[in-house]
Amino acid sequence: MVFPGLVARSYNVKLTKEWNFTKKEGKPNSIYFIYCVEGYYFHKFHDEEKTEKIGNMQNVILSGDAEKQHEIILPAHTHLQISTIVVTLEKFDAKRNRKFRMLEDSLQQFAGRWHETGASRYFGNITIDTSEFARILTTNYRLDIIGKLITEAAVINTVASQLMNHEKNEGYSYPSHGLNNTDLRKLVGIGDYIAENIHEKIGVRELAKRTNLYPKKLQLGCKYLYGESVNNFIQRIRMDRARHFLQDASLNISEVCYKVGISSRSYFSKLFHETYGVLPTEFKKLVESDDYIYELSYRSQASEKLTAKDINTIVQHSIENNKAKNITGALVYHSNTFFQVIEGPKKNILALYDKLLLDDRHKEVTLIWKGVTAKRTFGNWTMAFLTEKEEKNLKVDGVAELLSTDAMKLDDEGVFTNVFWRRVLTILKNKAA
Repeated sequence: MVFPGLVARSYNVKLTKEWNFTKKEGKPNSIYFIYCVEGYYFHKFHDEEKTEKIGNMQNVILSGDAEKQHEIILPAHTHLQISTIVVTLEKFDAKRNRKFRMLEDSLQQFAGRWHETGASRYFGNITIDTSEFARILTTNYRLDIIGKLITEAAVINTVASQLMNHEKNEGYSYPSHGLNNTDLRKLVGIGDYIAENIHEKIGVRELAKRTNLYPKKLQLGCKYLYGESVNNFIQRIRMDRARHFLQDASLNISEVCYKVGISSRSYFSKLFHETYGVLPTEFKKLVESDDYIYELSYRSQASEKLTAKDINTIVQHSIENNKAKNITGALVYHSNTFFQVIEGPKKNILALYDKLLLDDRHKEVTLIWKGVTAKRTFGNWTMAFLTEKEEKNLKVDGVAELLSTDAMKLDDEGVFTNVFWRRVLTILKNKAA
């Protein structure tokens, strides 16, 4: 619950059997802001024969009453990520928190217009902008203070995005670009198709045939969903994949050209330079140099036989060995679990990770994230160390406010990298001050 009267519910499931159920409405009545991040499902009111499909990235707003109950069908074998934000005006607190006053006012105004028109549902357009906020609600499992702040912000941004979409398209059957939802739905997966077939020569004509849309409609839809022409969209995906392939030392530039569907090496170099400001040859040298930092994060379970003295030894050896390899990073120990980030030259990082995989002092090693980064996060520490409590013979820093079981549900790699390790760095700097 963000505040009384505004509750967010999210679902991230895959059912083995189709599930049909009825959602009964009591009093007071609620308004549901629904956004399907992934998958689809069906909805109808109990007195209707035909069901409506709620598709991927579609903005939907529903309400009902005691006589207009919701009937919902969730399909089998389909990965569903659904964000549902429930607004109940009667539960709004009279003593409102100033932080949410503008949002409450907007919801009050919207609900007033909604009930005045007797609206019970709004099946809006496919809106890709909302997905970045709604996806956080379906994938963020953290229950610590950081997780709550992330969720709270995502709820506000999701409902605000859906309100803006409804306001923009209220009273119109189709958006101004002239495409209906069936047309747009054909385009939602076009990026995945291009990425999977990037080695092929993909063009407007092929994509138009695949989506069964006229080229003009394809261009309009691509600009609406992705903000650029079809050819520019394809080129952007090619260059993104090329940058990824160039980080592989086993691939030369000609092989990378082939893998991204470009036959001319000079043309490939031109496109890459226009996109990233460096030539592919320069980029490949940077990846292998000390100027280009590679970062890797993992978690693992400590061995049952591991003692406090053993952990202290691990930290001391890491400090000595990492200095020689130009590696920096941090190690966090909590509830018999290690979390570690290491950063430095790519070859050295991957070699160290290979050694860590063979170390019997821990098990169940899970890679969380790896990739290049612009600069080091832990530049002053060859191996910083944090744990949640003092133990005999173990040199520690107390960080109980950071480490909790719920805080370690790190399914979102972006949250882990951008929030968790930066928080560790802040604590280290505060202690050093």
